[in-house]
Amino acid sequence: MNVNIPVPGADPIIFNLDDMKKEMLEALTRGSHPTGRFLNGRIVVVLATPDNGTAKDVAIGLSAIPAGLSTEEHFHPAEEIATVLAGKGTIYIDDVPFEVGPGSVIYTPSMARHRTEVTGDEVYLSWWMYSPAGSESRWLPSKGFEEPIAIKK
Repeated sequence: MNVNIPVPGADPIIFNLDDMKKEMLEALTRGSHPTGRFLNGRIVVVLATPDNGTAKDVAIGLSAIPAGLSTEEHFHPAEEIATVLAGKGTIYIDDVPFEVGPGSVIYTPSMARHRTEVTGDEVYLSWWMYSPAGSESRWLPSKGFEEPIAIKK
């Protein structure tokens, strides 16, 4: 029997930056996204995850935070890399502030407490990646928006 089993994450995915920015701004205006979560005035969308077979070991997504808002402080098992696409903010990682803007690339270690505060007048847009995947469960409707299991040392 010859069975071809697809390998999750085997197919390349190309994202268009301008399309992603437009989609996120429209989602903020609507207050919803079919594959995202609207929470405390911001929206987070997961683009690739093992949960839906679009990735094997990482999760990739977008966040849009309106001017004047901030994320809650949180931590998770995954390491996180984020790139600022638009807007300005201060990212606090274990209480250390880092000023960021378009083109900034931020690395947040596993289990580090962090939050983002938007300091500019425009929507803060970022592209992010978690590795290993799993911490994105809180943004997935299919996972019931469950929080990842994280034990702070």
